[in-house]
Amino acid sequence: MGNKQILFVEDKAQQRDLFRTVVDDWNHEHEADGRSFIVHTRDDFPSAKEALANYRFDCALFDLRLPDPDGGPREKPSGNELALIGLHENGIPVGIITGLRDDLAGELEESGTVRIFDKGDGDSYANAVAWFAGLWDMMEALAAARKHMQGLAADVFVRRMWPQWGTISAAAGDDGGKLIRIVTRQYVNLMGELLGLEQGGGWHPFECYISPSLEPDRAQTGDVFGLDGGHWVVLTPQCDMATGKTENVLLAFCDPDCLSEWEANVAKLREATPEQFDKRSGYFRSLVNQKEPACHFLPALPGENRPLMVQFTKLMTKPLAEVTAGLGNRKASVSAPFLGNLTQRFGAYISRTGQPNIDVTHFM
Repeated sequence: MGNKQILFVEDKAQQRDLFRTVVDDWNHEHEADGRSFIVHTRDDFPSAKEALANYRFDCALFDLRLPDPDGGPREKPSGNELALIGLHENGIPVGIITGLRDDLAGELEESGTVRIFDKGDGDSYANAVAWFAGLWDMMEALAAARKHMQGLAADVFVRRMWPQWGTISAAAGDDGGKLIRIVTRQYVNLMGELLGLEQGGGWHPFECYISPSLEPDRAQTGDVFGLDGGHWVVLTPQCDMATGKTENVLLAFCDPDCLSEWEANVAKLREATPEQFDKRSGYFRSLVNQKEPACHFLPALPGENRPLMVQFTKLMTKPLAEVTAGLGNRKASVSAPFLGNLTQRFGAYISRTGQPNIDVTHFM
């Protein structure tokens, strides 16, 4: 299972030693599992910030009240800033040790991803280590994903970025910020394409959605809203909504009831023998392969069990202003790899004008 690197920031040497003892005890108890934490300590804000910038940690625990780096007054203790760096720049689980919750920055206090440990609790360090241990599988997956992305990034650089560097840099001119944005988008887009082309298993239904949406302040194509007691998906082009060129938004009804046989077929598939599996999976293949032109299959929304069937035959419009005001009703957004299929199928459906009804008697 390997080791996990944990950064502990505390200005008191006695507390740093105590934390190491707690971690050593945990490592000893889990030696048979092949799991252990390796502790890296820092005693002030500048050295901790430097460590976060230069080293890869799997998780971090910060004492909230650290000596101020410049000796000047601060609205909130410097441990808040370190915690935010750990979350938003390093993307790692963060814990905070404090005796005064009023010292917490508002964003951290409201966050569901930061765990706060009471400094007055004699078991706070043990509880923190146990919390990190409970996130072991997540940290393991994140580390593996970063390693995978690093390999893809190297492939993008060698095959596609470096050979085109003259063109890329010329496009940015003297604007260093523009160059960084261009390079970043190229890396992310090309790595995403390579991941989509990889073989070795299909996409998971979970990947169909983004929640919360990437656009917090406006609606976009593929947003699924809870409206009028049901779910509706936005079909209007997001560029028109972003620029305000349209006054109304077109939505299609997402009907879960037409998949009333879903649960029964799931149960049959779970109970299927290897010989029965291919036949019993036919129900799901027919949905995924989108055989019905007037409908579009979407997996279940996050936290729900039954998938949705978009009904292109049941549409409604709502004022853009009303939809924007109701963003709190947005359940999730269809992710980019799945969004194109939704819009293409809708376009194909409405372009089916049908054959004129020729009187067959004229063929007699």
